[in-house]
Amino acid sequence: MYFKTTITEINGEQEYSSHYLIIADNYEQALEKARTMASQWYGEADGTYGKYDEEEDDWSFFGGEIIVTADDPTETTLEDFLEHIKRLYVIE
Repeated sequence: MYFKTTITEINGEQEYSSHYLIIADNYEQALEKARTMASQWYGEADGTYGKYDEEEDDWSFFGGEIIVTADDPTETTLEDFLEHIKRLYVIE
């Protein structure tokens, strides 16, 4: 199954969104993969993985200077995901 998610990085001044296609057996596995990716957004750049805030449902890095969020995955097809990416990034 295919799922799509958006991971957003917020650094106080700007937001950057990255769109991902997740291959998973079910929603729970897709959610776990999206959350793992968000929690490791900077790897060990600041000595630890992101600190998760359950109330806000986000991860903070570099002492809270950068916040990373992961949208809940939604089931999709490969064709629909490619059309989504095309609408976002292709200039005609």
